[in-house]
Amino acid sequence: KTGRNILQFLGAPQRNTAPLSLTIPLISPKDMKKKWRILQSWLPVQSVKVVVTGTPSENCDRVASIRDMLGPLMDMRIEVNGQWTYAEACNNLSKLSRFNISGIEEPLTAGDRDCLHQLKDRFGIPIILDESICTFEDASNAIQNEYCDIINIKISKCGGLIRAQDVIHMAAMKNIDCQIGTHVGESFILDSAGWHLALATPNLTYFEGCSFLLHNPSLSVDGTPPSRRKQPEIPGWGLTQSDIDELFASSERLAEFRA
Repeated sequence: KTGRNILQFLGAPQRNTAPLSLTIPLISPKDMKKKWRILQSWLPVQSVKVVVTGTPSENCDRVASIRDMLGPLMDMRIEVNGQWTYAEACNNLSKLSRFNISGIEEPLTAGDRDCLHQLKDRFGIPIILDESICTFEDASNAIQNEYCDIINIKISKCGGLIRAQDVIHMAAMKNIDCQIGTHVGESFILDSAGWHLALATPNLTYFEGCSFLLHNPSLSVDGTPPSRRKQPEIPGWGLTQSDIDELFASSERLAEFRA
């Protein structure tokens, strides 16, 4: 109604762009390499996050293959989704740390969460928390117990933009960094909201936008690149009617493909 961009309500922009990170799901190395070549030509990807499982040998082979694909300098984190006990984490990290891992996200089960600081001290790899931090109180508890170095903020997980910003501001006061993450299946409407939040976040390390593209089975080199990020002067979420039309058209095409 006011013709203003959402960023004007989130505070002064901290940057003109955000460090883009892609999450690599559990897909085959062959499929990943094909999609990586396409997306790398479309997007200024600066880092990746690799989803791993509970099997050390499988994780080692997968991370080795992806590191080989990325080269030695690309920033690479791993995502555990709270699957490992402390003993399993030590077993896995003793094999994976040689691949120059820059962070490990939600490494321990809820029952072993009190061992997070021990894991950080033992391996020296920054700890990122996601599922265990949804509220301001969760973040406060994690910071007071020195559980993490980075908090993964997801708008849909934290209860909206304002509540997400509450966590971001509290983390900044304690010198804790944040990454702006996305859930699998988010449309680029929510992705755009995350982009604007990232521009307003002073203590930002990663922005996990466009990861949904890796789950698109019809992605091909002949496809249409994702829309360029909209500038903050565009009203609302920075999306035009043509963007919305394309979203629904893409959803219909994907539904037809899956059918």
